[in-house]
Amino acid sequence: VIRSALTRLAFAAGDARAALEELLEVADGMNRLVEQHPVRLSFRRAAAELERDIAVALIQGGRDEDAIAHADLAVENLRELASFDDSDDTVRSRLADADIVAGMARPQAGRPGEAVPCFRAARTWIEGQHASRPEDASTAGQLGNALCSEGLAEIASGATESGRAHARSGVEL
Repeated sequence: VIRSALTRLAFAAGDARAALEELLEVADGMNRLVEQHPVRLSFRRAAAELERDIAVALIQGGRDEDAIAHADLAVENLRELASFDDSDDTVRSRLADADIVAGMARPQAGRPGEAVPCFRAARTWIEGQHASRPEDASTAGQLGNALCSEGLAEIASGATESGRAHARSGVEL
C-alpha cells in the first residue's frame, strides 16, 4: 500500500519511468503473494488492481501493446473474482474500470474495433448501478465516460451511427 502511494507520488511529480518501475516491482511481489496464498481473495484483487494501474502507466508512456496485455490480465483476474460473488459491487466496479482501461489502450494501438466490447462490458454493469442510484453523480460520470469512449471506438472502427448515438448519450449524462 505504501509503495503504491509512492508510485502515485512519482507519477504526480512527472517521473513516469520511476513510477512504472516501482509499480512493476510491487506487482511482482503481489503476484508472489497470490501464488503463496491463492485463496486470499484480497491479494488477488490487489494484484489485479496493480495490473490495471500498470496498464494506465503504460498507456501514458505510449506503450499501448504492453498496456493491453496488463489490462487484459486485470480484466481476466477481476472477472474471475466477480464470478465468486456476483453481488460484490467493489470487485464489479474495479472490473468496469479495468474494462475501460483495456478499451482505452486498443485504439491507440490501432485496434479500435477491439475496444468496443471492452467499453460495452463496462457500460453494461455501470448502467445497472446508475439505474439503481440515478442520483449518484460519480456513477453517472462513469457511465457517461464509458458511453463516450464506446462511441468514439465505434466511430473509429466504422460504426458511425451507433458511435454518435453512444457519444451523445454519454455527453448528456
